[in-house]
Amino acid sequence: MRRSIRAIARLGAAAATLTCALASARADTITYTPAAFPSLTGTLTSLGFGTTPTPAFGETYIVPGTAGTTTRLDFSFVQDLGGYQFSFGFFDRTAVTANPTFERATWAMQALHAATLVFDNRGLALDATASFNVAAGTNLGLFLIPDDTLAAVLNNPSDFFGGLRPDPLFSVSAANPGGFDQFLSFETGGLFALAFEDLTRTGWSDMDFNDLVVTMRATPSQLNRQIDVIDEPVGAWFLLGALPLFVAARRRRAH
Repeated sequence: MRRSIRAIARLGAAAATLTCALASARADTITYTPAAFPSLTGTLTSLGFGTTPTPAFGETYIVPGTAGTTTRLDFSFVQDLGGYQFSFGFFDRTAVTANPTFERATWAMQALHAATLVFDNRGLALDATASFNVAAGTNLGLFLIPDDTLAAVLNNPSDFFGGLRPDPLFSVSAANPGGFDQFLSFETGGLFALAFEDLTRTGWSDMDFNDLVVTMRATPSQLNRQIDVIDEPVGAWFLLGALPLFVAARRRRAH
């Protein structure tokens, strides 16, 4: 299946990195070490990330490619060790204008109205794949809806965000309950592994980050890898230059 979304910002293949913003405060920054996450580390090793995978420090991603073109994003459903059914996908970050810290429900609904559903694991087999054509320069955020569907959140938002159903979770930490990380990202050779913790970490959570693991790759990946890391401040958003699914995000510590 293929679907294109409109790019709000388009960057050429050789575009320079834009201005970085000052870091904003976070309630929590997850620290990944291989020994602390044995199940996830084993999965990453089997995918070719080595025995000591390095986090990609990512919350959102700039789709690479030449301005005015589309790039194919290929996703693969690798692992599901969570007890929940889920919906997983991406959204255009620049379509979201609310403040994630003070307008979390509004932020989430804006993101999900701009969302593309990639996988719903009800009846979905492991190793399922999905591909989408996305405009070069699009700034992608990721979402996970634990134990529910994208349609349910869009049709009945009052059931979530303090209601009786689990909150949607995002790669943008400030948009999660408590501002906590619910997501880890890893990269090797242009292949990204995306790992979610599906239990909200403001309550009881096993914090193993192996509940959903999906891989993501952009084709083509034309540029040499280079990383410039920014923090995404409350109320002001900045994009980085186009790289092979370049990470535009907050730094996470790795030991």
